[in-house]
Amino acid sequence: MKFKAKVSGLTAGTAAAIEVATKNVVKDFEHVDKVRVACTVDELSVQAWNGRMCIEEILSDLTMDLGWEHSKDGIACVNAKDLGRVLSSFKPDVKLDVELKDNKDSGKELVLSLESDKKQYQTLPCYDDEIDFPSMPKGSDGVKEININRGVFLRGVGKILFAAGFEEQREKYLYWVLRAEGENARFAAGTGQRFAILDVEGKNVFGAKPKKHTFMMPKAQTPVLVSILGNLDDDNITIKEIKNDNVFQLAIETARQKMLLLGMNPSIDWIDENVVLSADYTFKFVTEISDWKYASKGATATFDEQLKKEKRPHKAHVKVHPDDGDLFISTDHRMKSARKVGLIDFKGDGDGVEFVAGSSYISEIAENADEDGYIQMEFIKTVDEKRKPVLVRYFAADKVADGSTLSRINASSDTKESFSIFFSQLSG
Repeated sequence: MKFKAKVSGLTAGTAAAIEVATKNVVKDFEHVDKVRVACTVDELSVQAWNGRMCIEEILSDLTMDLGWEHSKDGIACVNAKDLGRVLSSFKPDVKLDVELKDNKDSGKELVLSLESDKKQYQTLPCYDDEIDFPSMPKGSDGVKEININRGVFLRGVGKILFAAGFEEQREKYLYWVLRAEGENARFAAGTGQRFAILDVEGKNVFGAKPKKHTFMMPKAQTPVLVSILGNLDDDNITIKEIKNDNVFQLAIETARQKMLLLGMNPSIDWIDENVVLSADYTFKFVTEISDWKYASKGATATFDEQLKKEKRPHKAHVKVHPDDGDLFISTDHRMKSARKVGLIDFKGDGDGVEFVAGSSYISEIAENADEDGYIQMEFIKTVDEKRKPVLVRYFAADKVADGSTLSRINASSDTKESFSIFFSQLSG
């Protein structure tokens, strides 16, 4: 192997592979911390695999400012962290001679020297073993596919990922969901007790109107995926689900990258969140988001270390008094709190209503708002006292409205967004 290339191009082109090789890896997986570099006359291929996710990135002057000059084909497998440190030790604007050599004392090594001064160089020892990569998908058999705006995808994941589950015994909630149909995308995540839903609609969401598809996206691989996509400037990304008798994988493709998500459960069946979003709610009321910020902090401040040690649920009581124009959030544990939120509008029967929920869910109401404004809260009080979820709709007006109409225009993507959180009620 022998070639020349700019440091800036090599740094940008290897960053994603280094991240895959070193972050959120499967413990003791044989290819962790390894990056494979393959040189041909036309391009440089960089690959990594961490047990959950593999990536191949193609570097050439067609996809970046690489300053590519090929001399000899070859393959080298090096330590990912060492590669990152070595590249960062050179100025970005210089050009390197890169050559695979045999060192009689230490074996094969990759030598990176300055084109302008061969006396200045760095070496990287090479692994003896090759990385045996899974095959990247080819063709369309057994594939469902969408082409989605990269910014919309990152925005959607960023809004809902906080709500994704964490309990291994509730495997379905270790996945979040992307639903696509027409000009509409839905991003959803939940624990089984609390969910977050972002709906996005617009001509700029997809490259073309997709058929109705649902993609189960694994939480474990998502942070690395988001980090990689966030460093690109592609307008769109392609997501493919490959499902046949022998394979169940997700492939994400960009202009110069192919990523494959592995080790997923093809039998996972997520909930139908529309059951909650479209329910006929008995009570609806409007408050200002800013009022929840400190009132909910008062509630969570009473979740002391003793209570945490006892592993008891920390409950917050929410009582709505429409005649007085206010709402009280209170806790009644070893530490107590009572804080007021102003009631802007109310619709429902009765002098007052209340519900009980985990204090962490109450605090998330303000934490997950993009801006100050109004929220509309909705819940059902049934005759048999079965506790139905409490629904929080963002982008509300100062009057109770039909929940399906509550949305805003995101000027940066020219799309319409609706955002909701819903959570379970607890017994008193």
